[in-house]
Amino acid sequence: VMTIVMALQENFKDSYQDMAVEISKSIRYRPFMNRLAQQKANMFKGRKLMRFSSYYTSDYDNTISVGSSGKTTINFCSNGQFAFDGYSDFSAGGGAFDGQVSSNNSAGVGLWSLMMIHDYMVLRLVSNAGEVNYMPIERYTEDGAYYINGDKWVIGGSDICN
Repeated sequence: VMTIVMALQENFKDSYQDMAVEISKSIRYRPFMNRLAQQKANMFKGRKLMRFSSYYTSDYDNTISVGSSGKTTINFCSNGQFAFDGYSDFSAGGGAFDGQVSSNNSAGVGLWSLMMIHDYMVLRLVSNAGEVNYMPIERYTEDGAYYINGDKWVIGGSDICN
């Protein structure tokens, strides 16, 4: 929220500046998470979600093959910060792909919160770079897995924050 005073220069008075400061001080912010979301957020505090993926395919004669694997980890700190870490590997062999290998690493930090939308939990991640991601939790299983955007994520204790 920004409070500004717009006036012609010849009409501007110092009292306008004081008034803008008073207005800014009077603004009260509501918590982003409602009471139910705050309660449910406790299941993520000091923990991490991890997603593993792998894929491999080849043609009938095994002359061309393509494979990839990846791991994504999101650590949820109790103070509302998160740390994201991910990597992926890709390899292809045969034909025009012979020996192609690539990998990608990514990391980020920011603030997290939990939203409740029509009885569904949605994780909201806002990176320090300004990127916003919404992760709707479709379901939770008794073996400790969450399904988010169709992907299976497992939960465990965080190594980097409490």
